Amino acid sequence: MKHNSGLIAAAVAVLGVSASLATVNTFEDVTLQTGLNDLTNLYDKVVTWCDVNRDGWVDLYCAGSLWINQQGQAFEKMDLPYHMSLIAHAGVWGNFDDDEYPDFFNFRSRRLFINQNGTGFTDMTSSMLPTIESRNSQGAVCGDFNGDGFDDLYIGGYEDWDNGITYPDTILLNRNGEYFDNVWSETRYRARGIVACDFDQDNDLDIYVSNYRLLPNLLWVNDGTGLFTDGATEYNVVSTENGYDGGHSIGAAWGDLDNDGLFDLFSGNFSHHSDYYGIQPESDFFRNQGPENNYYFEDLGTCGVSWQESYASPALGDFDNDGFLDLYFTTVYGETYNQDQSVLYLNNGDWTFTDITADSGIGAIIGNKSTYMAAWADFDNDGQLDLITGGRLLRNTGSSNAWLKVRPVGTGEISPLALGTQVRLTDGTSIWTRQVECATGQGNGNEHTLHFGLGSDPALPLKMTILWPDGTEQKALVREVNRTLVIEKTTGSAPKTSILSETFETAQGMSTGDVAGQNNWTTANGTNAVVQTDTVYAGTQALQIEQATAARTQRVENDDVWIRFRARISAAPTSRPDIANPEGIVIQVNTDRSLIVYSNSAPVSLDASIPLDQWTTFDIYANRQSLQWSLALNGTNVAEKMICTSLPEEAHALAFKSSSTSSLYVDQIEIFGQEPSDLPDSDQDGLPDWWELKYADSVFGADPSDVTPGGLTFLQAYALGAAPTSNQILYLSAQIDSRKVAISWDAQLGRRYDVEWTDDLQSNFVTIATNISLQSEFIDYNSTTNTGFYRLKVHKE
Repeated sequence: MKHNSGLIAAAVAVLGVSASLATVNTFEDVTLQTGLNDLTNLYDKVVTWCDVNRDGWVDLYCAGSLWINQQGQAFEKMDLPYHMSLIAHAGVWGNFDDDEYPDFFNFRSRRLFINQNGTGFTDMTSSMLPTIESRNSQGAVCGDFNGDGFDDLYIGGYEDWDNGITYPDTILLNRNGEYFDNVWSETRYRARGIVACDFDQDNDLDIYVSNYRLLPNLLWVNDGTGLFTDGATEYNVVSTENGYDGGHSIGAAWGDLDNDGLFDLFSGNFSHHSDYYGIQPESDFFRNQGPENNYYFEDLGTCGVSWQESYASPALGDFDNDGFLDLYFTTVYGETYNQDQSVLYLNNGDWTFTDITADSGIGAIIGNKSTYMAAWADFDNDGQLDLITGGRLLRNTGSSNAWLKVRPVGTGEISPLALGTQVRLTDGTSIWTRQVECATGQGNGNEHTLHFGLGSDPALPLKMTILWPDGTEQKALVREVNRTLVIEKTTGSAPKTSILSETFETAQGMSTGDVAGQNNWTTANGTNAVVQTDTVYAGTQALQIEQATAARTQRVENDDVWIRFRARISAAPTSRPDIANPEGIVIQVNTDRSLIVYSNSAPVSLDASIPLDQWTTFDIYANRQSLQWSLALNGTNVAEKMICTSLPEEAHALAFKSSSTSSLYVDQIEIFGQEPSDLPDSDQDGLPDWWELKYADSVFGADPSDVTPGGLTFLQAYALGAAPTSNQILYLSAQIDSRKVAISWDAQLGRRYDVEWTDDLQSNFVTIATNISLQSEFIDYNSTTNTGFYRLKVHKE
């Protein structure tokens, strides 16, 4: 399966941490103020977080309701198909077709719903799923089990206790996003929660099944083709005690609990203690002992988690950003006879855990409410993990510790949601490891964007390693924290690392009506630029512009800048547009709906057009150093290396202007910057992989000794920061023997230049002339008799 990666991005805030860690009332109840009133009646259900419309704000599904996140301020319900909206239902998210939007499998009703570009869902059960026999499923997990790039399904069976029925577990393999095959089904044990992780680091997802009724748990070890063998006994994770085959396991959670780069396991057991029942197996922590011990798990017992009879669903997350995963663990007998209470345990970093339920404020909010609901997400994008449990959304009021969020994006043979991808960070002392996971506990799901707490003072830069599900390992450096990174898989050893800028989605969360003054938008040439809800690409709101201009300034600090937006028009203009003195990047629609762009102040007609009354995705890439830009429509390149007459240093103003005959609609604007985040050099030729991929399409595509069109070797061109494929600007290395040297170049109309010099490629360049006006030659009368390297750069104010 090949995915068109395009310029996938998420609009996620880059916000510093402003609050200090509180020892009391760390969480506050924001259920009602965020519009989740109906959630309070669903306290005994399960929940899953997922960014359904890919706008960078995680959304929430619970018991037949899907709430769309309005930029962390509120949630609004989306209309759903009938079988997705029933209150008794729950499910998992995965990429089941060939697009970037996550789809939904309802394991209670055994129905499949395909995401329609974030605007709604279509029930595709009859055309994509085989007949699945009736069952009382309590959980499922999805991921690419056989390495073909499509997410498959493992569905738990469970039981009909009154009638003595055990339902089978089932594996469905996804066939190229077209349909699923039932390849395995077994009536063996009574499954509750199902979770997946590549615990043995062999590049395939393994599956852990929590079984109830004192039955042994299963660890399905994947052979890489989607064939599984139970290794629970071999790896010591049955989760039982002497005298029992197994425990009353309800849910489990994978996580690196001791920061050694290996995934450990917590298995949660409901456990009766009485003269009648005896002492049944309690919950267990299992420490992964790594490759030197064949990934055998050491049973460490409860590690300080006090016994309660009715423990149910666990979820791991670093709520205080100290770098260690903490444990939230629900109970389901709280309101009946024994007053059990869901608990939050702080990881002390030494395989001991401390109950801080009361001090965190959760105890006072949730009390002894019975619940299976437990899932972590940063719903307001402030870098602090929030918790949903017991029918309540609990906002984390913050820690002063550092954090980083990472959103892996699969391309090619890896599905866009990138389930199973593992990311490791290290500062040379500590290691932090997370995975993109489908499910946690029993039927719940944490946010897919990975969250790392980094403690009070991580040593920068951090080294990041991304382990993709196909075995590809890519590395990057992280030079700044307290932000969100989008990591897109590439064909080289370095991924595309997007450092996200200030968040805004065109009109989401804004008041309907005049856009001027909202979210830093301004208007000109008329006032009819409004936020409306009738015509949208995704979400619930978009801009509509009538004979007016709407503009917004966005700050991006990197030299490489991507801009993505969706636009549609209702009619073509009646006359050819013309701009006397264009500035920046200008894209216009002609009378035949073809596009006109401005390159070096001159209009250029493109062999590309846009339809009427349909959304078109525009992707613009611009480089501030070269002042070149490229354009893609709906993922297809239509213009490359166009010249832009100016591009400011940091502030980028977006302006949308409608013609007198057409309505212009704009939605889902995303702007972000990118910089090469590490310099891995796989072939050790002195040219970083990212640089060779950019200019030679392959890590091994450039011979460093070859001479470029500009007259330098590839190695010299890299050291100088030059584009080796360009002969428009001449870089000269010369032996000076007459105290002067003449440099000539092909000057570009409207540009001004700076000339820089160094005596070797390891030193900083010194500016020897600046803001040179149009000419074709510069003479350095002050040159010495030493060898000199000259660099010509476009002057920037």
